[in-house]
Amino acid sequence: MRVTLEFPREAHPIAERTGAAISERPAPSKASLSTGDRVAVVKNRMAGAKYPPEWLAQYLGKTGVVLWTTHDGAMVQLAGGPTWFPYEELEAKD
Repeated sequence: MRVTLEFPREAHPIAERTGAAISERPAPSKASLSTGDRVAVVKNRMAGAKYPPEWLAQYLGKTGVVLWTTHDGAMVQLAGGPTWFPYEELEAKD
């Protein structure tokens, strides 16, 4: 038996409150990424309890290959092993 729950998310609540600049390039999505695509981990735009800045700091600037995608993020193979990231933290590389 498989159950999937999805809840609407706020649109960048931290960025709106702090006035933080968001990258000019839009974040990738499930529709724009597929297995084998190269991505880079970019500036933390979703800092909060679920994605603390300390967690993301170790990955900033690293590039990897998408292993699979989910409704709100992607599993990325990095040098240190596979790690899941929300789409807002990734940037597609050509």
